[in-house]
Amino acid sequence: MARPISCFESRSSRMSPISVRQDFMKLLFPILFIASLALASQSGQPASGFPQFDSNNTITLRAGQSVILAGGQTAKVPYGTVVSQPGGGTATLKGQKNTIRAGGGVIVSVPVGASGPADNLVVADIQ
Repeated sequence: MARPISCFESRSSRMSPISVRQDFMKLLFPILFIASLALASQSGQPASGFPQFDSNNTITLRAGQSVILAGGQTAKVPYGTVVSQPGGGTATLKGQKNTIRAGGGVIVSVPVGASGPADNLVVADIQ
């Protein structure tokens, strides 16, 4: 004798084990993808777009990062970094172990393709 159908199910709602597994697999891959993205963003370091100043008011920038320096702050940057004054004028750092002094509000941008050590300094003087 066939099992009676309750008011909460119909004959079409009964699923075979194979269709349940197929539905599970359809959901599993998007869930794993989202979980892997979440874990990748939890690397223990600040996000790549948000470098942090240390106790000496110095920040180290990597490729693709930018910062606006206030007076008294310093940035360590690699070769190819562009330094822009708010009132106009830019300088591109060529070479190693250079120091550029600028006023507060200077914009420091490291190109995405920059590589090498961050051994150049941009110092924003207190005015």
